[in-house]
Amino acid sequence: MVNATHVTEEVRFETEEEIKDRYTEVNFESGKVNGAGIPVISTGRTAYVDDSEASTFVVGASGSGKTRKVLMPYTLSCIRKNENLIIHDPKGEINKHMYRELEKEGYKVIVLDYRRPLRGDRYNPLEYPSKLYREGNTSRAAEMFLAFGETMFSDRKSEKDPYWNLTASSYLTGLSLLQAELLPEKECTINHLYDLHIQGDKKYGCSKYIKEVYCRPGAKESSSYKLAAPAINAPNDTQGGLYSVYTSCLTPFILNEDIMDATANSTFDVRDLVEKKCAIFIITKDEGSVYNKLISANIDQIYERLIDIAEEEYDGRLPRRINFILDEFGNLAAINNMQGKITAGRSRNIRWLIVCQNMEQLNLLYGDKGASIIFGNCANIVYLYSTDIKLLQRISAMCGLYSDELTGARHPLMSMDHLRYLNKDKGEVLLLLERARPFVGYLPDISAYPVSPTQHVNVSERKRQTLTPIDFQEIVNKQKRELMEKEKTEKKGKSDSDDEVLPFGYEPERKANSKHNHLFVPDEDIDKMIAEIDRKIAELEEEERVENEQKMKRMNFDGGIRDGKGKNANSRKNKHELKDDDSGDSEKS
Repeated sequence: MVNATHVTEEVRFETEEEIKDRYTEVNFESGKVNGAGIPVISTGRTAYVDDSEASTFVVGASGSGKTRKVLMPYTLSCIRKNENLIIHDPKGEINKHMYRELEKEGYKVIVLDYRRPLRGDRYNPLEYPSKLYREGNTSRAAEMFLAFGETMFSDRKSEKDPYWNLTASSYLTGLSLLQAELLPEKECTINHLYDLHIQGDKKYGCSKYIKEVYCRPGAKESSSYKLAAPAINAPNDTQGGLYSVYTSCLTPFILNEDIMDATANSTFDVRDLVEKKCAIFIITKDEGSVYNKLISANIDQIYERLIDIAEEEYDGRLPRRINFILDEFGNLAAINNMQGKITAGRSRNIRWLIVCQNMEQLNLLYGDKGASIIFGNCANIVYLYSTDIKLLQRISAMCGLYSDELTGARHPLMSMDHLRYLNKDKGEVLLLLERARPFVGYLPDISAYPVSPTQHVNVSERKRQTLTPIDFQEIVNKQKRELMEKEKTEKKGKSDSDDEVLPFGYEPERKANSKHNHLFVPDEDIDKMIAEIDRKIAELEEEERVENEQKMKRMNFDGGIRDGKGKNANSRKNKHELKDDDSGDSEKS
């Protein structure tokens, strides 16, 4: 039977005394602290924080103080407790405020600056999955490439026909696997992924290079081919549309040489987040950017690597807590399976702090259902201010109803009007904390805390490195030579059938002393064969060029005929009359 006291317990606010009993007291003036988390009660010098594993959703309109009243104090407590951080930091404000603290505590500070990409560190999201592939862990590599592709195309999910987006994403995953097979992991980059497509689409005789690379034995059974095949083998018009979607996704990264440099390799190992005191700052444009999907892909991959390390080396739980602090979360591209990351991270010692302006941002990115799940999976809600009616209704409902002692009528504990008029100057916020009653607290600005911001952060400027070009056509030609060498070695001395398949355009000599007069390729003729192939390709390309020119001339000629339609019609009429006259003359004769 349910406890009667529980049933009749009134709906009310949590008291300050109850908060102090429940949460961890920290003294920021003393240096080290024994708790890290969102401040619930704070004077700036001392505070009560939620040191639990609960993730937190912070919501407030622009200018409501989300960053300075909640996020920065949260970050400060994590640094003082030596917890590690991955921070999405628009404009770099958090980095400036916390730089001296991090330096004093001996943190390794990594800065990925997508405002000024030649500043700070580099991270290549294709390098680690390619390393896994080359080490034989092809399934995990494919999963990570697939997640990368889904994130890169996530900004197109709202389109009515998902075919183009899904097929182009599959094509990207297939080419990523192919790139990992053909190149060392250090050379597997977004730039080369683009080059692989452009060079692969060029003609190879009657075929194309991208098709020829899959002609080797067993290649068409590979995951790479199965994922890329729907685009490679699509009808011409459909293929053109798919390739357009693919290139439009990667073009912004190829056009910006600084971004190409920032993704050319990785200057740090994600393992540092486990083994050292480490903070990663991802600095972006707060007004939004085409590179936000790259940032989301990086966050996704860093999380997945941490999960792998936890499972493989630490029995499923990391030894040091990792905090993902994502300011302006609604401006990022959708992160793959974000709903699951919040819940799964908890048992791995990974905690999330998500900061949004309103729920509409999440609805656009993750859909109504996905946004609701993300909101619900965060055990703590910190509300500052909003005009979003649906959000106000939801938060008011979460606070519950109390009964009027005189009339017995039931009223919202926090009405929508009350939620709209929290006192910003006093730092008034509503906190809905895990397994606690609603609490209205007063949180001071970061300036009240014992932390000194700096205007100069010591982050080095990089020189743009020279990128190694990829020659996909030479890779295919080399592959062909190796296959022909292998076939020649295997068939030498055997009397097999005459139906040996050789490269397009080559007429091999036949062994005069062979009973079956079978095909034989001497060693010295291998290079001649390749040269002959190249010559034939050049001839075909020239024929195609001439044919296209002739088509254009015919089109222009036909256009001239259409322009002189009236004149030509009169000409046809005159000819018809002349023919009639001729017929009359014939009859007379």
